[in-house]
Amino acid sequence: MSRKTNVGTGAATLPQIPSACLISVSSCAIHAPPPPVVYQTGTLFPPVWRFENEGGAGRGWVRGAMSSHDLRTSAKKSTFVPWCIGKVSPHKESSVRFVSRVFLLPWLLTSPLCAAQSQWPSQPVRIVVPFAPGAFTDIAARSFAAELTTQLGQQFIVDNRTGAGGIVGMDIVAKATPNGHTLLVTDNSLTITPALYEKLPYDPLRDLAHVGKIAESPTLLIAALKIPAKSVAELIDVARARPGELTYGSGGQGSAAHLAMELLLSLSKTKMTHVPFKGVALSVAGVMAGQIDLSFGSLAAGLPHVNAGRVRAMAVSGGSRSAPLPAVPTFAEAGYPAYSFMHWWSMAVPSTTPGAVIARISKEMATATSSARLRDSFRAQGALPIAGTQAEMKKLAESEIALWREIIRKAGIKVE
Repeated sequence: MSRKTNVGTGAATLPQIPSACLISVSSCAIHAPPPPVVYQTGTLFPPVWRFENEGGAGRGWVRGAMSSHDLRTSAKKSTFVPWCIGKVSPHKESSVRFVSRVFLLPWLLTSPLCAAQSQWPSQPVRIVVPFAPGAFTDIAARSFAAELTTQLGQQFIVDNRTGAGGIVGMDIVAKATPNGHTLLVTDNSLTITPALYEKLPYDPLRDLAHVGKIAESPTLLIAALKIPAKSVAELIDVARARPGELTYGSGGQGSAAHLAMELLLSLSKTKMTHVPFKGVALSVAGVMAGQIDLSFGSLAAGLPHVNAGRVRAMAVSGGSRSAPLPAVPTFAEAGYPAYSFMHWWSMAVPSTTPGAVIARISKEMATATSSARLRDSFRAQGALPIAGTQAEMKKLAESEIALWREIIRKAGIKVE
């Protein structure tokens, strides 16, 4: 698609301006895109000038390396602002009078956002983890930080920003400068929080661009040794015979472990009593101590206690049995093929991050995923590293937000 100039002495057919918008070079702040008609005289890499006549009349954009004669021809008594390719945000203009011939290329090399697209990373990169150190989300972020630092020769720093079930950290990234130097590593809470809270300070689909899934792990249902059920079928029979008597723990109201059990209860049409703990590790400890009957947890959380004989493994999620627990059936084998809960972890950036930067991050993440050191680290935690795509993660986020909204509505779950 092209358009013709219709004002000035340098009329020519110009290519469509790219979808990226325009930023002020004088301050490297960001502006809105130009109107449909563009005027050009000049060169292979022409600058773009925004002019406004005195009195507010005659506004428009002039694109090209222009002399003072060209300016007088185009608009008398005008002030001009130089521009280059960039992204959009509000900016208070500061006009400068054009007095000589200037070219765009030097600006492209010096503008921070323009450089970010081609030179990422151009500064240390912060990886925000919305949870405390020690959990697998933190371990995954640190593993990737180490690999990316080695790959790219730039420092990647993990920043744990906890609070409100992950909302604080996710909001920080959603509002960060969209240049690829602030990343988010999070888990299922990305899709649980918008289903659990009526209002959030950000929209996980609109304000975040999901680079892709980076790891996943089956969820594991464990039972106290004191209960008579040895299988999921027997467990459901007990629950139906004694509605509400069986107890299950979780890492808190609306946590992943809570919703994992509510999904099973919804599919089996049974009722149990929820006992929230301050973290899934305490819930698992409650099962070992016989304080509660059941708990869901990641493979990493439950596997050591299953192997030690302190709890009983009932079933794992996923399409196939887990390699560390080959004798434990899947939920599909146990009679619940629709049970689809998986623990997963993903990476995201602010939604207005340039596509070229997101593509570069995705490429480097895929390279890091193939590292033997990273894969061994993940497997030790019962997780599988994945080089997921942006489209796949967006589809997963949309489907899970809808699923959890329905489960939370049916169960009547409220945040305390």
